[in-house]
Amino acid sequence: MSRFKAIQCKISRGGFSDERVFSFDVNGKTYQGVASRRHMWTKAGKPLEDGEPPLDEVIEGYVAAKILQVDDGNVMVSIPDGEAVTMPASQLRERPSAAEEHVSF
Repeated sequence: MSRFKAIQCKISRGGFSDERVFSFDVNGKTYQGVASRRHMWTKAGKPLEDGEPPLDEVIEGYVAAKILQVDDGNVMVSIPDGEAVTMPASQLRERPSAAEEHVSF
């Protein structure tokens, strides 16, 4: 199994031009973080472009995750905002095919 995965999330614009806010539900709570758009993809699996999503809009997409530890159906993953989150392994998805050239995380 590859250590490099993605988490389905909602994505909106952040305070800086390259910054995006992402959120996803995990263990009954909503996690929210901020990272470069370079760590995210659209729902169709394409890297986020400079103007995506449009201001004041929220889109469905994916944020990069790296598996740190696997334990009985749960995984601890590192996400691009610098945090580590434990979640069910079933929440992870394969990264889009262009991820290797797009995301170094």
